[in-house]
Amino acid sequence: MKKFTGLFLLICLGLSCKKSNNQQTTLSGTYSGYFTLKIGSTGTPVPVTMIFSGSTYRDPNDSTFSIVCHGNFQIEQDSINIQNQCAYPANIDLTTILGGKYRIFIKGDSVAFSRIIGDFVYEEAVYSLKRQ
Repeated sequence: MKKFTGLFLLICLGLSCKKSNNQQTTLSGTYSGYFTLKIGSTGTPVPVTMIFSGSTYRDPNDSTFSIVCHGNFQIEQDSINIQNQCAYPANIDLTTILGGKYRIFIKGDSVAFSRIIGDFVYEEAVYSLKRQ
């Protein structure tokens, strides 16, 4: 019985250990693509360009009311946390503004990040970008 208990504990410990992914992913350079705010399964893509450098990002046009604007970002495992440093007027729908925590997918020279917004109505903000 002790052998089975020991084996059971060993298996449980092995399964509960979380492998750490310390590989730091970085984004650098100019990326262009589309932002889509999907409501249900539909949405209209809007062209977007972002420049990543170190832990900062910016819109190359540096427009005051850009959905991208400028700020800081941090990538941890499968997520990217974006701190948008721009102020927006009250009549702007903030769900269309880049900021907050997104799930990130990187493959080759392409990057995509997305997040679910709605509780009652399914909304998803999706950025699909490719390095230029």
